[in-house]
Amino acid sequence: MDSRNLAAISWLTLAVGAVLIVTPWLFGFPAGIASTDAMIVGAIVAVASLLALMVHDRWEAWPNLVLFNLVLGAWVFISPLLFHYNTDDAATWIHMVGGIAIAVLATVQMWRIAGQGPRPTAVH
Repeated sequence: MDSRNLAAISWLTLAVGAVLIVTPWLFGFPAGIASTDAMIVGAIVAVASLLALMVHDRWEAWPNLVLFNLVLGAWVFISPLLFHYNTDDAATWIHMVGGIAIAVLATVQMWRIAGQGPRPTAVH
């Protein structure tokens, strides 16, 4: 997989972050932690994805940003349980599906990046 395909995964992650940003308005989340969490974490995911797109040719920087998105995906997934807004079905489902999507995309990216590292050469 070349860097264009890795960049495509970052674009998908950016899209998930953007969806998280707008879902409080689209689905009418109640004011409070659910909408704040979606907007803030969505913005952070989007910024991390944009930064990853900007440094995709420098492999030492990219994995750190992808790992950061993996942690953010886990955060998005568990935040309904941590902040007890799991009684709002729309907010809970969007956070859980969004968290899984971010984590899966980051995992695929990490797996692909790990497979693209420089190959060791045999010393004769």
